[in-house]
Amino acid sequence: MKKFIRLILLLCTFSFAFGCSNNSHPMTLYIKNNSDFNVYSIELTWYQNGSNLRTSGGMKADGAAFEKGESVPFYFDRTDFVPGKKTTFEIAVFVDPNLKNKIVISPPIPLYFTNNKQYYLAIRGNRANHFTLHFEGKPSE
Repeated sequence: MKKFIRLILLLCTFSFAFGCSNNSHPMTLYIKNNSDFNVYSIELTWYQNGSNLRTSGGMKADGAAFEKGESVPFYFDRTDFVPGKKTTFEIAVFVDPNLKNKIVISPPIPLYFTNNKQYYLAIRGNRANHFTLHFEGKPSE
């Protein structure tokens, strides 16, 4: 009987520990390289009310380029934004392996923080200094 009670307590402990964890991100922004260039790094800076909140970057660990069709996910949680306010995202790319020439893509993209949403953006361009951003499909949950 003691073994049975221990087993039940162990199962309850595991259920509580794993059932209460939340590994999901409230918002994800995927940026896909649909340009004619290899992109070695993508930099994302976000603003609210004109104030720079944070900057984050994405690149491969081995320094290889993101080829056409590859995406970089950026994960956000509630501490990254002030809820209910417009957030402006500025996206820059580096098309050289030495990461020396930063190309800022204009115009910035405005989004509102929305729980459990995934946004998909694509970088397009066929000239090194002429990139554009486009939404790909509707936000998904």
